[in-house]
Amino acid sequence: MLSNEQVTFIAEKINEKVDLPVLGEKAEFAIIKKAVKKVLKLLEDEIPEEYLDFLQDTAKGFDPEQGTNIQLIKDNIVEFVNKKVDIPLLGEDTEKEVFSVAVDVLIDAMTKNKRLGK
Repeated sequence: MLSNEQVTFIAEKINEKVDLPVLGEKAEFAIIKKAVKKVLKLLEDEIPEEYLDFLQDTAKGFDPEQGTNIQLIKDNIVEFVNKKVDIPLLGEDTEKEVFSVAVDVLIDAMTKNKRLGK
């Protein structure tokens, strides 16, 4: 679905916003990156192919000006992912925070004229 560089980009964005207590930065980043891979695998199998195309083609994507309820889409995806993916070292609230940031980054990249990455 995504390149290793794009997965790392998402993990970095999460790591900037979420602190996993007790863990050093290296361990924290490793856990977050593994979580991102789990989320992407799940979404690749579950979301419409058209949405996956949004990540590759900036001319396609959600158009907020046409009334696309992006927040509802984000909320639904986070809820779905949180039910399906478990990260053993994290509590449910922290998991949801990690998934929320990951989904924010993905949905932002799925918006017209935007791209995933630096």
